Amino acid sequence: MQNGNQAALLQSLSNIDAQIQSLTVSPKPSYSIDGKSVSWGEHFRNLVEMRQKILELVLQAEGPFEVRSRGI
Repeated sequence: MQNGNQAALLQSLSNIDAQIQSLTVSPKPSYSIDGKSVSWGEHFRNLVEMRQKILELVLQAEGPFEVRSRGI
């Protein structure tokens, strides 16, 4: 069963996947306007890094768990 944090992480993962898919289907060139640069390649790399970190958190949240018990 998922708790609120796991659900939020999975939703974030889904959102990032959608953005990555959009960038790979319709790549955009990097550009500069009014002195501000937009690098889509850097944005893509940041999304991939974020995805990896969130995936690690999801896997940590799912376990494995060790349950210790003592008999009486």
